[in-house]
Amino acid sequence: MAGFSAGGYTTLVMAGARPDLSLHVAHCKAHPDDAELCFAAEQTTLGITRPGWALPRDTRVRAAVAMAPLSVMFDAKGLADVTIPLRIYKAANDQLLQNRFNTDPLLRAFARPVESAEVPGNHFVFLAPCSAAMKAAAAILCSDPPGVDRAAVHATLNAEIVAFFDRTLPP
Repeated sequence: MAGFSAGGYTTLVMAGARPDLSLHVAHCKAHPDDAELCFAAEQTTLGITRPGWALPRDTRVRAAVAMAPLSVMFDAKGLADVTIPLRIYKAANDQLLQNRFNTDPLLRAFARPVESAEVPGNHFVFLAPCSAAMKAAAAILCSDPPGVDRAAVHATLNAEIVAFFDRTLPP
């Protein structure tokens, strides 16, 4: 399984991670200036809408890649059940899901080593290179910092991810 951003969060959950939503609340209380994760007053409280509901875990997921995952709600306890091979990527200049709040603490919270790598660019560098029409329609998704070649990033990223799955999944 592979996922990016909120899909990276989903990938972690399907790999066995258990989020603690109170960590998100605590993050927003400590960092109300984190505009992406703490954009509304209700993010300083926690409401349980489905008591007793358990997160799914799909045992078919035997290896996973999470790219710039939303991860402020994971701690060591919540990551203890992740036993499958895992590779985590971060974008060097991620201003949306800031590394200091998301990927960096996530990587430190694992009790066992997980593979990790950093790619140049911002949060959206993990999206495929954009066509001219897409660049015109959604510039924020398609704009990379000077010197970042998204096609080259993807060539490397794709090769690394295929190699990871080839190495970690039995034939």
